[in-house]
Amino acid sequence: MTPTTSTPAWTLLQALELLRRIEEHVSADFTFHETGSEPIVTSATAIAGLKQTAAELADEVTQLEHLVERLPDTEIRVTPADVQAGASRQLAGGIMDVRTVRLAASALPLTSGWPALANALKDTDAHLCWGETTLGELLGRFRGAQPETIDRVLQQAQVDASTQWAQLAPQTVARLAEALATAATRPQ
Repeated sequence: MTPTTSTPAWTLLQALELLRRIEEHVSADFTFHETGSEPIVTSATAIAGLKQTAAELADEVTQLEHLVERLPDTEIRVTPADVQAGASRQLAGGIMDVRTVRLAASALPLTSGWPALANALKDTDAHLCWGETTLGELLGRFRGAQPETIDRVLQQAQVDASTQWAQLAPQTVARLAEALATAATRPQ
């Protein structure tokens, strides 16, 4: 994966999305049982969940700190074009974190997002980190992606929409990258 520069607008959007996820963790409910005059009791499962949440929070706070450090100390003018430019560059360079990939996809129109994704597939193995995310799920997040277009791309690549990114064979990755690049230049 090659390092990529990002626009302040894209960095800010990533930071705000990460902050939203942190807030979800902080507001998560944990189950405790009161038993009258007895001490409060919680299950081992709830404690394991609390430990997992703490680990995720620590990771997300570290990520948020890194993003915020990259922001200028001046006013940031956020335009869709600036967000898309940063998202496209970062996606093309290979994004390991599936949540950031999903955010980039939702910010990008198919016409610039699919070529960026095609570049990432050609130049990186980042897709191997996208866990259980399916091809159809991610391709459908790009702005303007129609089911017919997604189906056509997947047919050209000879792969099913329910296939997980991490399960793609190298030859399928190459076919998919080519199909994405080609489809983005065709009218919908």
